[in-house]
Order: sequence, then structure tokens, then C-alpha cells
Amino acid sequence: MGILKYRNKIDKFIKSSLSTNLLFAIMVASVFVLSLFFVKTEDDYTLTEKYKFIHAALHSLRFGNGRYLGNFFVRFFLNREMVDKICRSVCYCAVILLTALLTDGYRKRALIFSYILYMGMGTEIYSQVFVWGHGFYNFTPPIVIMLFSVYLLKRFYDSDGSKSFFLSCLLAVMGFCQQLFAENCTTVNLLISGIILVFVIRNKYLHKMPSIVYFVLSVFGAMVMFLLPELMGVSYKMDSYRGIHGISEYMCNGVENMVRILNDMSSQVILWLLFSIVFTILIRQKELNIKRNCGFAQVYLLLFPILSLVQSLNSSVAVHLIIDAVFVGYCVLLVHLVFELANKELRTKCLIMLTVTTLSMLQLLVVKPCRARCLFLPYVLLVIVLLSIGKELFSKLNYVTVFRTTFVGVVACVLICGLLIFIHVNIWKVNNVRVEYANEQIANGLTKVEIINLPYSRWLHYGNESYAYGYTFNQGNKDEMLFTYIDYDEYLHREQKFG
Repeated sequence: MGILKYRNKIDKFIKSSLSTNLLFAIMVASVFVLSLFFVKTEDDYTLTEKYKFIHAALHSLRFGNGRYLGNFFVRFFLNREMVDKICRSVCYCAVILLTALLTDGYRKRALIFSYILYMGMGTEIYSQVFVWGHGFYNFTPPIVIMLFSVYLLKRFYDSDGSKSFFLSCLLAVMGFCQQLFAENCTTVNLLISGIILVFVIRNKYLHKMPSIVYFVLSVFGAMVMFLLPELMGVSYKMDSYRGIHGISEYMCNGVENMVRILNDMSSQVILWLLFSIVFTILIRQKELNIKRNCGFAQVYLLLFPILSLVQSLNSSVAVHLIIDAVFVGYCVLLVHLVFELANKELRTKCLIMLTVTTLSMLQLLVVKPCRARCLFLPYVLLVIVLLSIGKELFSKLNYVTVFRTTFVGVVACVLICGLLIFIHVNIWKVNNVRVEYANEQIANGLTKVEIINLPYSRWLHYGNESYAYGYTFNQGNKDEMLFTYIDYDEYLHREQKFG
């Protein structure tokens, strides 16, 4: 009797909102602890001091590439170490939370799988939008603002739709600000705001002002992003970086960018594994009429996550191209299964999201360079699609199955977070030795400076070679310095040998 009473209390706690709040608090804490061990990479080294608010703002205006808020955040936050860590953990957890809220609500299962998908995404995207300071401040905040804006609009139109003045003011600010970070986010945010406005008009909602304001200010923000640098005569002077090219250069870069996009997207192992599991279960539940295609679809679904793992670990160009071709077929299969398995409302939502995802990647064919950080927004949209379909699946499972699935998700969260903390703690330890060793050499008057390579470089954006070392190790003339690279084991061997 006592055991049964104790078990009932546990079940009641698990189902309560308090347990959900506790779970999310633990997630925020884990992300914050992880961020404490991030080190500078690539051009993070160019920032050698704490810039005042006005200096950061003026630099952003004069820099001339339209990323006014992105440049400002980098300049103002990056060298304020604790503020930087708090900002990163809050923004990243906001992406996790808002994704859950937009798909399955404030539920443990949604939070858990959102956490898994963002913490466990491919190392190329992860290193560039979370670990690398410049990448984080240009590519993560606009997604947070966009998701929050969509969430506010969703809540507004799901309710009675009254008291829209304050919401309109808030959306005006967010619609404008979200456009001043990264160019690919600017164009997609503009598209999303337009889709929302069309949806509101088509469904004849009484209060259209919030969606109109959001769209108009998104347009205005995009104009500021793309036109103001030209009007001020301070266009960014780097020859091809973030440029849009003519037809000849498009032909040269388009194929290269397409292969890069396919490589980076096909190596998102956890994303495709969960897609495959969800659709395999749905196929068995629905029992499609075309029986002969079910077996093929299930084999394809189960096979591709294995190929995705191979893609992420293998460096052979031929293997990459073969898996890229298989990946295209996998994507076609997923779209087909959305048509076959989803109800009308979910199908419409998923197809709109998949269309926006496709367009967000197609625009990258005409720009240079096309890097993995540009794929974070398409990745977020795909996570929303996956969790939306997962919501339909969970609604048809019994309590015991949902509980077991959630428990497996919790174990996966712990393993992923534990692995990441282990990796970044080791990187952080070696980085402390690296900085001390480099400064020691410069203090001794050496101009040929050895830089210790960091371990686990897959989780860093250009962690071991940077043009910007001379800015950080600036006791000498950076133009006269020559940097060479040694492994940490070699450094330890020398220390043991020569004391």
C-alpha cells in the first residue's frame, strides 16, 4: 500500500508542470556549463578589448555589410566573458524552448527531443553557430527573434485576438531587428512574415494589424540591411565575401555550393535517424494500401541514417557524392510520406515549412562563401517539421510507450551533454596551455611562434589555424610573426624531456 502511494506521488510529479519547469531549468544549466568551456576560434581572436556601447554601435554602422546588430553584438558581448556565456546559453535554450512551443507545446517530450536535435546536430553547424562567437551572434539571435515572433502571432490568433496594440508594437521592433544579422536569415524571415500575412488574410481574421506590422517592418529591415550600406557609401570591401554574383560565377559556384549543402545536410545523423524512426512507426500504424512500396520505404528509412553516419565520418569525395545522391532520394521519400501519412492540416503545415526550407537553401547557391552556418535556419525549420509530425505520432501512443520513449530521450540528453562537456573541457584545458606557451615565446622575443593544436577540432570552427592569432598575441608586431603548429603530445614530450 505504501509503495503504491509512493508510486502515485511520483506519477503525479512527472505529469505536473513543476517537473517540466525543473527539466527545462536543468537544460538551461547544462547549456550554460557547456558554454563556460568554449574557447575563441578563427576571427574571435581579432577582438582584444572590451568595447563600449557607443564604440560597438559606431563600428557596426561603419563596417558596411548590413549586419548592424550582428556586428554590434559581436563587438559588445564577445569579450565580456560571463555576459557572453549567459547570452549564448539563453539564446540557444530559447531556440530549444520556442521550437517545442511551436510544435508540441510546453511538454517534456517536446523539450527533450528539441534538446537532442540541437545539441546533437552535425559538428560543422554546431561549431559555427554555437561555439564560434562571430557565427553565434550573426546566425542565432535572428532565429530566436523570428521563432518568438511566430509564437506570439500563433498565440494571438489562437486566442480571441484582442488587445493587439502592444503586440503590434513589439512585433514592429522584432520584425525590424531580426533583419539586421545575416543575409540568408533576412530573406527567409521576410518570406515567413509574408506567408503569415497571407494566412491571416485568407482566413479572414478580424485583427490583421499585428501580422501587417510584422511584415511591413520586416520589409523595412531588409531594405536597411541591403540598401543602407550602399547609400552611406560604406559597402563592405572584401572582394567576394557574402556577395551575389553574375551568371558566369553562378555557374562556377552553384555546383560547388550544392555539393557543400548536400554534404552538410546529409551528415545530420540524429535528425535523419529520428525522421526515419517516426515515419517507420507511422507506416506500420497506417498500413498503406500500396503494400509493395512499404517494404522499400522502410528499408530506405532505416538504411539512410547509417549512410548519414558514414557521411559525417568519411572524407572520401566519391563516398560523399554517392551518399549525396542517396540523400536526394531520401528527401523525396520523406515528402511523399508526408502526403501519404499526415492529416490535411499537418500536411499543409509541413509542406509550407519544407518549401521555405528548400528556398532557404536554394538562395545559397548564388552566394559566396556558402558555409555550414548558413544551414542552421533550414535545420531549425526541419526540426519543426519533425517535431510537428512527432506530435501526431505521440497522440496515438499509450501512456506507457510515451513514458518509455521520454525516458530514452532523457538518457540521450544526458549522454550528448556529457560527451560535449567532456570534449570542451579537454579543449579548454589545452587552450589555456596554448595561450600561456605562445605568450611565453613572444615575451622571450621570438617571432617564430609555435601554436599548440587543440584536440577535437571537429567541434571547433578553424580551431587550429587562424590568421588572427597575431591580434591576440599582440605583444609583438603581428606582421612580422610566423606561426607554426605542433600537437599537444609533442609539446608534452618536450616538456618531459627538457623539463
